[in-house]
Amino acid sequence: MSENSAMGLFNHDLIIKILCLLLVWGGAATAKQPNVVLIVADDLGYADAGFTMTYAMAMRSSDYLGRPWDPQPLAEVHTPNIDRLADQAVIFTNGYVTGYVCSPTRAGFMLGRYQQRVGIYGAGDGGLGMNVYEDKRHSASGRDYPRINPILPEFLKQTSRAFRPYVCGVFGKWHLGTDGISEVRQGVLATDGRPRKQDTPYIAIGDHYEVPNVARPIANADGNTDPMWIGGSPWHCANRGFDEFFYFMGRGAHDYWNPNAIYDSLDSDHRLRRTVGYDHRLNPGYGQDSDVQVPLESWNATSPPYVIHSERIPQNYLTVRLTDAACDFIQKHAGGAQPFLCYVPFNAAHSPSQAPYHFDPVTSRLDALGTDTRRYYVLDDLGRPLRRLTPADVADWFDPKKPDPNWFPDPLYLYETFKGNPQAFRYFSGGTGQQPVKKDSDIRQRCITLAMVQWMDKGIGRILQTLKDEEVYDDTIVLFISDNGGATGMRATNAPLRGNKHTQWEGGIRSPFLFSWPAFLKAQNGTQVLDDQQVAKRQLIHAPVTALDFLPTLLAINGLDSLVPDPLLDADTQTHYRYDPDGKNLMPLIRGELDSLHDYLFWADNQEVAHGVVRKGQWKLHLLPDAKMELYHLSEDIAETTNRADDFPELVDELRQAYVDFMNTCAENMRQEVPNSRIHPDHLNPPPKTVIRRK
Repeated sequence: MSENSAMGLFNHDLIIKILCLLLVWGGAATAKQPNVVLIVADDLGYADAGFTMTYAMAMRSSDYLGRPWDPQPLAEVHTPNIDRLADQAVIFTNGYVTGYVCSPTRAGFMLGRYQQRVGIYGAGDGGLGMNVYEDKRHSASGRDYPRINPILPEFLKQTSRAFRPYVCGVFGKWHLGTDGISEVRQGVLATDGRPRKQDTPYIAIGDHYEVPNVARPIANADGNTDPMWIGGSPWHCANRGFDEFFYFMGRGAHDYWNPNAIYDSLDSDHRLRRTVGYDHRLNPGYGQDSDVQVPLESWNATSPPYVIHSERIPQNYLTVRLTDAACDFIQKHAGGAQPFLCYVPFNAAHSPSQAPYHFDPVTSRLDALGTDTRRYYVLDDLGRPLRRLTPADVADWFDPKKPDPNWFPDPLYLYETFKGNPQAFRYFSGGTGQQPVKKDSDIRQRCITLAMVQWMDKGIGRILQTLKDEEVYDDTIVLFISDNGGATGMRATNAPLRGNKHTQWEGGIRSPFLFSWPAFLKAQNGTQVLDDQQVAKRQLIHAPVTALDFLPTLLAINGLDSLVPDPLLDADTQTHYRYDPDGKNLMPLIRGELDSLHDYLFWADNQEVAHGVVRKGQWKLHLLPDAKMELYHLSEDIAETTNRADDFPELVDELRQAYVDFMNTCAENMRQEVPNSRIHPDHLNPPPKTVIRRK
């Protein structure tokens, strides 16, 4: 072949590749708008997803006691479906969420803006609901309550040029507002535009799952009706852009067996009407309240028999139910006239610690630890052993393409399988390594959490397989994160990071973070053979990103603009509301056009004396009470062990001022006085310090 012919062939191949990239990413000109599946785990430990350990465990050199760090993956962690997705996706190794607890994070990525801009700092703020309506004092008519603070599905309902609005479904934990409409005066708002905080009537939708009654529209105090308000609570997902739903509105501590538990509180005056006690006759697991806990000692052979839930393959287990609903939604809308957004906020592995166990199908008693080996057999529907369990059977249970072998990873199986493995149970929440010998009760608790995570992993595998079966996998964007770090009480593992849920150390806010779009990534990154299929090659990106980036990324891919303020607002108030995202479009990073997105990232908690955090590049500053500030270089010190604040006083002051400026803009967004009252006074004007620079 001549040089000119070869060059021509090269140019032809290059042109074809460029055309493929343009086809799968062309903004409003995209021939086929991608579907979106947004999966959010709840309190998933950083090292409790297998794929993070391929890069994360090598980030540290020693533990907090100065001993060598063991970089080997944790033997007890097994999430093959999540890991298979990661093997063909973009992994953001510096991916963050904007809250260290559940609700603030969910508010942030739904808004595309820092949740502090709408007054949400802690779980209580977001759990009770962000503002949805503006006071009528700021209405052009003086009598309407204009809508404010749109969230992701409302952005995707726009019509613009060739854009087709998305059909949107949510299946799982909402935690962005509870119900509070009186049955007698259902739909009546208080004079300030907020719903009255009273009980809501519920209607059953089968198998004891209930939802707020949304059968009729709700009027404001003057009798005007919002035409977009379907009914029920203003925070109900049906009033926030979602067309279909199967979920619960409250916090994550939701019983996995009793679907109405969050509304069955024994305390009728409880603000969230959540479960006060678990029915220990029906709900296996280590319950959250000490007086009704299922004792871990009940695993032992000599313990009294313990009656547990009477389903062998537990289709009523909440993680299974949420998966079923998500798959049904995908099957219904795949290939339809509209693209779909399928939001799946699992509540696993949030407490309560409840996972299915193997048990005696005749007596419904728990298999005793060390004496009943049926956990290691494939059983028939009556619980009778058919044959000895093999490694292939274990793999088959996780494989969504194969039928279940009537076996599942119950906590006792995990305990007996990994208890003696030296590479198992080395680090629990926080990853400090300060307890080289773990208590047996800690290991048992962790085994329940591991089983809960594995049920979620199986659900994710089923969702991905449904996309493939419906032939929409290549044209679907899948995003996966956890809402915050793993919880100490659940014995999650955030290794190699410091801290856990409820902290702003890396273990509380850094999240497993995946982006998959097979059609685009195959064209950009090339393909590899995985499970006998041609899939995209994995891509690692180390630039810091945040869950706030999801919304602007989806807007950019679809050629959409940010939403404008409600025209019912008066002119002055419209200038107050700007919905331009704080997040950034991820696509330039993924395409290699940029090597960083954010100048700064911010975190602010809900403590009375606020603890603030700001990151710039590899530097992370903690602003603590009493003017104390701690500076860490994360690429050198992922465990945040060595405070460098005295070495770089100018950088400390720059980051401190950036945090103060950010917090003040949040106060202005809420029409509050500046300086923001949540900024500790010592950080507004810290006293000068004499700094001795280290050589």
